[in-house]
Amino acid sequence: MQQKLTLFCLIVFLSIFLGSVIYFVTDVERDFGLNKLFMIRGALAPPEEVVIVAMDEPSEAFFSKTDSGINQEQLIQWRQFHAKLIQELQKQSVKLIIFDLQFIQFIPEQDQLLADAMRHAGNVLVSECIQKIILSNTENRFSGRDDCSNSHRLPFIDKENGSDQIDAMLTGLRKIPPTDVISDAVLDRAPFYLPDQLQHPTIQEVWMFFDVLAEHPSLPLVAWMNYLRREGRLNNIIPTHQTASIWLAEQRASCKVDPQQFTLNESSNSNFKNRLEQLICGSDTRYLNYYGPPKRIRTLSYKDVYNGQVEGLHGRVVFIGKANTLFAQGKADFFLTPFADDQTGRMAGVEILATQFSNLLNDQFIETPIPPILIIVCFGIGISLLLVLLGRFVGFSVSLAGFCAYIGFSVYQFHNAIWLPIVTPFWQLLGSYAIYLVWQISDLLRERKYIYEFIKKVFPQWADLVPHLPKLWDTKEESFERQHVSSICLATDIQGYTKTAQRLETTGNLEKLLKSYYQMLGQPIAANKGYIANIQGDAMMAIWIDRPIATLRYAACVAALEMQQEVSKFNDSSKLGALPTRIGINEGSINLMCIRSAGSLFYNPFGDALNTASRIEGVNKYLKTRILATSTIVDGLTDIIFRPVGIFRLIGKEKPTALVEIIGVGKISTHPSYPCYEKFSEGLKLFQQGQWKQSETIFESILNRYGSDGPTEFYLAHAQQYQQFEPSNWDGAVVLEGK
Repeated sequence: MQQKLTLFCLIVFLSIFLGSVIYFVTDVERDFGLNKLFMIRGALAPPEEVVIVAMDEPSEAFFSKTDSGINQEQLIQWRQFHAKLIQELQKQSVKLIIFDLQFIQFIPEQDQLLADAMRHAGNVLVSECIQKIILSNTENRFSGRDDCSNSHRLPFIDKENGSDQIDAMLTGLRKIPPTDVISDAVLDRAPFYLPDQLQHPTIQEVWMFFDVLAEHPSLPLVAWMNYLRREGRLNNIIPTHQTASIWLAEQRASCKVDPQQFTLNESSNSNFKNRLEQLICGSDTRYLNYYGPPKRIRTLSYKDVYNGQVEGLHGRVVFIGKANTLFAQGKADFFLTPFADDQTGRMAGVEILATQFSNLLNDQFIETPIPPILIIVCFGIGISLLLVLLGRFVGFSVSLAGFCAYIGFSVYQFHNAIWLPIVTPFWQLLGSYAIYLVWQISDLLRERKYIYEFIKKVFPQWADLVPHLPKLWDTKEESFERQHVSSICLATDIQGYTKTAQRLETTGNLEKLLKSYYQMLGQPIAANKGYIANIQGDAMMAIWIDRPIATLRYAACVAALEMQQEVSKFNDSSKLGALPTRIGINEGSINLMCIRSAGSLFYNPFGDALNTASRIEGVNKYLKTRILATSTIVDGLTDIIFRPVGIFRLIGKEKPTALVEIIGVGKISTHPSYPCYEKFSEGLKLFQQGQWKQSETIFESILNRYGSDGPTEFYLAHAQQYQQFEPSNWDGAVVLEGK
């Protein structure tokens, strides 16, 4: 039991430690596990309300023929066509128009026309630019989307005193708005910036708020709020004179100052209010729930919409941006996603923007509602329990089946946008298997060494038949005629064996019954590291040696209890007859002796401790008990349930022996018969003091209240007998006349 508990704790600790390192230190769960869940799940149907108008290669070719001034490297020249595109979309009463384009440079001949179309439409949103700048005395690096990084390279931090030297590296972000004329004409504007691709090439997370830029919201969130506002679902939660982007930034800042007191307008729908509060006060990023490979969201060619060749856009939210159809390598603003491969290519930034908006629309972001550490801990404990309790093949099989069931559950939950880790439990499972196997191999080698050493001491003539252990573990050859060792001795005897033997001997079944009986009886002894020293007819002797005395005592008691359980099962299933077994346990020194007779050598344990164990076993038939032991056996054993049953002067013994009944494993105070045992102890004490009448009264009350009890019946009969014939020189010890 102690070894199993140690193994369990070891596997649990190392499994949880391994899982925590894999999940919290590495990105394997995000970069591999999440991608695999997407691939297993497959594509989903995107919302019909969302449409993408792609500035693709066919459109580039079309407008190049229309206007020779088009420079494909400067897509800013597309502005001259956006006004007509907006007009075509307004003819079909689209709900919103979102440009994933950055109108930063001012082009007078085009901007005013575009601004007039935007102002007339009243439902156009545009993207602002976020530029990341790294400045030092050795490098100036600017990163951002499109012309934001290419055309705006003046740093926003001036070099001190005009010096060309910057002592330390400076990193920062700045937001670049569209030109004034376009900014004044649009319904709203916000940045759309993707996380660092150097650390995570596959885009999994997107920004909801840019807290480093005064808590500014991202374009998809602003677009969603404007969509709800135009749908009349905000219940005037945003003041009519205020834009959604400014309101969101103010609410985010307010929540960060005092999250506990933050609340929205009580008049709004409670479910929506709670969701909006979670968005405003929650994480600044969310995991995207991709609908599939690129072009999964309905995508239309810019030229087709421009020429009025597309219908069915009424009430739709239209995103406009660069999106090639040929998936050519080297195109800017195209990104890896979980569904990207050589055939599908990368996904355009505008489609990622539309995906984030769609997730907001359907409330379908990938979420992890259960703390990962809780899953890691529960998985570690569960696998450890299965391995330790079931063991080896069954433990491996059931734990593997449990892992497969968990993976199936994780895949099922991912269909509901719930992300549970799958890579971490896999490594926890492998780690647990490795720890368990190493432990089992080590335990097997230790057991083999122990058996080999015992055979060399007790039966050295057989040692050469045992395969040799590794040289490091081998022991020196010992030749002895006698060796004195401390031991725990356990003797067994079959009740009513003579009648059973007479009945079965004539049929030839006695040998078969005893063979099965001793095979069953030997298993608990071997499991608790004991050794069968002798078998004679219906009696068996087992011994425990060569370990700390407390360990030997506990092992012998547990073995005796397990033997009684196995005997009970054996008797219930045996068709040849029952073999009720009595057990006696004693502690003392024995001799391992070598006997030479007729040219042969015989090795066997001898000693008074063995004989006393046999005598103690015989007391069971007087007390109607099953397991008796000397009182020294239970010294210091806090987990063995026992009760004293008196002091006896055994046959051939001058000194009396105090005996206890071994009842079970655990605490005596929790045993159902504890009140009976307490009362018996009181009566036994009076009996040993020679107060026969008082003890008789107590023993009778025990039988009347609790029913039959062997030791109580024994002492009641002796109390009644001693009242008539009081023993001489009474010292509290009962004299037994037979074995």
